[in-house]
Amino acid sequence: MRGFVRSVAVLSIGLVLGLLVQGCSGASDQSDAGQSSSPDLSSSATPVENSLLKTDGWGDIRIGATESQVSAVLGEPASQEDFPEMNGESAVVFYNYFDAGIQVSFIKPSMTVGAVFFYAGTGDHSEYSRFAGDMDKGMSWASSPDEVLAAYGSPVNDYQSDDGGLEWRRLAYRDISFRFQNGELETVAVGAD
Repeated sequence: MRGFVRSVAVLSIGLVLGLLVQGCSGASDQSDAGQSSSPDLSSSATPVENSLLKTDGWGDIRIGATESQVSAVLGEPASQEDFPEMNGESAVVFYNYFDAGIQVSFIKPSMTVGAVFFYAGTGDHSEYSRFAGDMDKGMSWASSPDEVLAAYGSPVNDYQSDDGGLEWRRLAYRDISFRFQNGELETVAVGAD
């Protein structure tokens, strides 16, 4: 009988210690859960794992997505910019995710995604970090206008300008556009004119 009591006591102590260890580790997980941070897109496990930036967006960050779908992936934006309805165009609000290199345009009042801008973190958008997701058709921030033309074909519009030494070009396709500044890819936009 003494052996049985000793075995029960040892098992009980083991169970209590196991629960204490699990409780302590759960408490630290809960304290981190309330912290808001931008997603780390530099690792191979991105918030939209195995997704490519395509003509409708990047995984759940796509045309027609809801504000809650975007927030589930990117969290809260660093800032917002509201634009009222003008000349028959819908009112929009831009959510800026500087650390992720992404700007999302929501159409009001539905708050669905109308356009998504992915930035290289250079030129006119140096306040953004470089978007670290992968792009479709072998494109990267090192791609040239000729490489985009070879991969996507003839654009709907090919805008070009030389503004006092600042040369820019935007290759606009039906659902995606590529903006270059001084020959370097600066912005990839989906859903924007």
